[in-house]
Amino acid sequence: MIFIFTALVPEAEPLIQEFSLKRTGGGSAFQQFANEEQGMLLTITGTGPVRAAAAVGAVLGKVSPDEVTLVLNFGSCAAVHGGMPEGGETPLYLIQKLTNMESGRQWYPDLLTGSCLPEAELLTGSRLYTGDEMREDRGIPALSHVLLYDMEGAAFFEAANLFVGPHRIHVLKFVTDSGDTGRVTPDTVRRAAEAALPRAAEYLRLVMGEDCCGKYAMKSFTANGEEAERMTAVKISSDADAPLDEDALARGLCASRMMRAQLHQLILYADLAGLKWRGRVRQWTEKGVYPAKDRRTGKQLLAELKGMVQGVQCDDKRR
Repeated sequence: MIFIFTALVPEAEPLIQEFSLKRTGGGSAFQQFANEEQGMLLTITGTGPVRAAAAVGAVLGKVSPDEVTLVLNFGSCAAVHGGMPEGGETPLYLIQKLTNMESGRQWYPDLLTGSCLPEAELLTGSRLYTGDEMREDRGIPALSHVLLYDMEGAAFFEAANLFVGPHRIHVLKFVTDSGDTGRVTPDTVRRAAEAALPRAAEYLRLVMGEDCCGKYAMKSFTANGEEAERMTAVKISSDADAPLDEDALARGLCASRMMRAQLHQLILYADLAGLKWRGRVRQWTEKGVYPAKDRRTGKQLLAELKGMVQGVQCDDKRR
C-alpha cells in the first residue's frame, strides 16, 4: 500500500484527480482519499509539524509494517537558497537531508535509486518562513546546494521512521516562494502541484516499478510497446552453476527497487548470522518456483525468506 501525506488541500487536489482517489468514510480526524484498486491512500494532515506527525501516527499505527510499501510526503515549500523556479518551470526536489529546526535533529533518507530529480536539503520549522533572518544566521550565501524550508517534512519523516525503515520513506517538495508568503494563494499552490505531478509520478515509477500506480504509470509514461516491454521483470537463468549473489537473486524474484531494499537488509543479516539462504533458493529451484514467473510470486518468495530470517532473530532474542 502506498501512503501519501500532504499538508494542504491544494497540494492534494492534483493527486486526487489524477489517481482517481475517492473520499473515504469517517473514522479519522483527517481528510482521506483512497483508490483500493491501485493500493493508495492519501491523507491531508494540515499545516505544522504536530499535525503532520499526528497524521502519520494515526494512519500507519493502524496497519502492519508489511502492508506499507511506500510512505510519501508531497508538498510545497519555500526556497532559502537557490531552488526558485526559472523560466516558468516549477522544480520538484528529492530531499536528501532533513533538519528539525526546533530540536536540531537531522535525518538522511536512504536514497535507493538514481533519479532525474535534483536533490535538496530541507529545514522544517513550526512557523512560516520569512527569509532574511535565516540567511543571516546560517551563512546561507556560502552554500553550494539548494536549501528549502517547510513546516512538515522533518516531523513527517521522524514519525514515519517509527513504523517503517528509511528506504520506504520519501519526501518530494516543489517550490512556491522564497519567503514572500503574502503572494502564495491556494491557486498558486494548486498550479505548482499540478506542474510537479508528472515528475513525482515518474519518480514513483522508478522506485516501485509497475508495482506503483500501474495504470497511471503505463498511461503517462509508456510511449510505445518498447517501454512496456522494458518494464517487464528480468529473470535470471535457472542454471545451477550460475553465481547467485544479491543482484542475481533480486532479478530472479522480479524485484522492484523497494523489494531490492528489503532483500538487501535480509541478506545482510543472514550473512552476518551465518544463515544458508542460498540453500533456500536451491529448494525453490527444485520446486520449480524460482526464478519467479512474475512479481507476485517473487513477493511470496521474499516473504518466505523474511520469515526464515525473522525466525532466527526471534530465537536470538530468547537466548
